[in-house]
Amino acid sequence: ANTEETGHVLCPACAHINTRKEGSMRAYGRFLCLLFSLSPGLLASTSLASTYLFNFHYFPIVAFGAGKGGSQWVTEVSITNPQRVPITVAHRLSYNGYYYERFDTVPAGKTVRWDNYLQQFWGLTGNAGLYLKADPSFNGNLDSDCLAFAASVKISNVGSPSGSFNMDVPSVDVLADFLGRWVAYFSGIRHFGQAGVSGYRTNVGIWNIGSTATLRATLYDNEGNMRWQQYITAERHKSLLIPLPDGISLDSGTLVVDPMGQFVDAVVYVSVVDNKTSDGLVRTPQTQSPDDIAKCGGVRLQSLATGPERPTTPAEADRRLEAVFFFGNP
Repeated sequence: ANTEETGHVLCPACAHINTRKEGSMRAYGRFLCLLFSLSPGLLASTSLASTYLFNFHYFPIVAFGAGKGGSQWVTEVSITNPQRVPITVAHRLSYNGYYYERFDTVPAGKTVRWDNYLQQFWGLTGNAGLYLKADPSFNGNLDSDCLAFAASVKISNVGSPSGSFNMDVPSVDVLADFLGRWVAYFSGIRHFGQAGVSGYRTNVGIWNIGSTATLRATLYDNEGNMRWQQYITAERHKSLLIPLPDGISLDSGTLVVDPMGQFVDAVVYVSVVDNKTSDGLVRTPQTQSPDDIAKCGGVRLQSLATGPERPTTPAEADRRLEAVFFFGNP
């Protein structure tokens, strides 16, 4: 169906829960989401370090198309059903502002795989965000724990003469990885934008399943100097991948993505790609609550190597954002 999705809203009661706690808190988070989202809405999925299986997975990007330097990207998707009964999985796609849904049944104890998922399953090109769910309502009302399945998404460059290993896209955690009002930080950013030049290039990824919002992305070097800033319009049901400008050469820096006080139902990440081989990895952010930032009076970017503290006005501290805790004591 080519219709906009209306029922999927991030559970506000879950936005502040620390999912890095042990299983009891994880189960409690799932209960709260179920309690406050009595619709086929967003529930807590597994964290990146979790060994748990759930009956839903969120992947911020699946892709098929050309990239920089002659690269050609395809996405492999695998779904494994470890249960004793077949499982019907809903494939829900955020693509160019629309929400699409299709169903596929995975036999008991089997794995299904698509080598070029976006083209083979959907007949599409470009970028999209993917939500997989085996809901009891279309699986004979089985308990959700009996519908748990494993899934993986891997993106690779088939256009590289030297080949490319698959870049794993993590299944994100709705409680921890969806942005809400929190500020996202990526430390240790490296970027040399020219394809074929030794080094790496960095892309900013955003998958927004909520209302259209504007995010502010700012890149700083280790001295706290702003090297790049862009206001990014993240439209509903779009998966964006925005390359940092080619003219930037940065061996180490910090990228800050700020929702500027809005509550944003989006996943923010970076992909870091080797310029020569197009091998890469996906990184999720570390985040800080805006309430904590305000409580601490704001902090400023400062490398341990910058020496004595420099006077900073409140206006400057606000403009330069708050990522100092990655480099030292704020």
